Amino acid sequence: MNSTREDNVLVLTGADHLYARTLYQFLLSAERVEAHRHADWIVYDLGLQDADRHFLRERFGWAVLKVFQFADYPNHVTVGSGSYAWKPIALGLHSGREGPLFWFDSGTVLKRRLDDVIDALSVQGFWALRSQEPLYKKCDVRVMDALGVPQEIRHFQEYAAGAVGFDTRTTLGRQILADWAAHAAIKDHIVPDGYPSFHKHDQALLNCLLATAAREGRFIPTTAEIDICSTNPSPLISTRNFVPNGRPLYADPLIRAGAALWKAGDVLYHRMQRLKQRR
Repeated sequence: MNSTREDNVLVLTGADHLYARTLYQFLLSAERVEAHRHADWIVYDLGLQDADRHFLRERFGWAVLKVFQFADYPNHVTVGSGSYAWKPIALGLHSGREGPLFWFDSGTVLKRRLDDVIDALSVQGFWALRSQEPLYKKCDVRVMDALGVPQEIRHFQEYAAGAVGFDTRTTLGRQILADWAAHAAIKDHIVPDGYPSFHKHDQALLNCLLATAAREGRFIPTTAEIDICSTNPSPLISTRNFVPNGRPLYADPLIRAGAALWKAGDVLYHRMQRLKQRR
C-alpha cells in the first residue's frame, strides 16, 4: 500500500482476462500522474488468467490483487450476467474504511491526480460525472417502481457509474454506498428478467438512489460531464478506452493518442450539433 495522504484514499478497479490489457493502460495512467503514490490501490480479479496475474504483480506491484469471490453471491452477480452487480458489492466490502473510496472501470485513463476530486468529494460525500440522458431512458420502469422513485423525478440527468467516489466519513457517502451494494444483491433491483436494451443495470440503480437523495435535499447535483456525447467534458479522465490483449506496453502513447483524437472529434461533433440546435 502506498497512501501518503492523510485522507486515507482507496482506489478500486477490476478486470477479467478480456480487459487485462485495458487494465494495464489504466494503471500506466495512474503512474504517469503519480496517483499510485497518493492512494492505496486494489485490483479485483474478475476472471484473470495466471499470466495476467503474474504480470500485474511484477509490473504494478504497488496495486494489491484480490480475487472477487463470486461463489459468495447470487448468480446474477457474475460477470457473464452483464449486471455489473459485482462493482457496487466490491465497493461495499470497503465501506468500513473511513475516507475517500473510488471505483474506476479498467477502461479509464487518468489525466490528472485525484486531489481536486477528493476535495470536492468531502463537501457532499459523493462524486461522479454526469451523462447526457435522463434516468427514465436508462432504467427499467420496474426498478424505479421497486425503489420507489417518484414519477416527477424520473427525468433526473444521470451520472455515469464507471468512475465514482464516496467519502465514507459523510452521511450521504455511507448511505448511497450501502444502498447501492444492498440493492445490487437483489436481482430484480438491478437486472430484472426481460429488461429492455436501454437498461444500464448498476448505473440505473445508482441513479435511482441519487435522484431520490436530490429530491430529499440530501444531495446537490453537480454539472461536470463525462466525455461521452459531451460538449465540455471533465479534463480529469478519459473513459471507455478498450485495448485488445496482445498490444505491447510501449505502444501505449500511440494508443492513447488515437483515443484522444477520437474523443476530440466527438466533442467537436456535439458542439456543432448544439450550434445547429441553437440556430
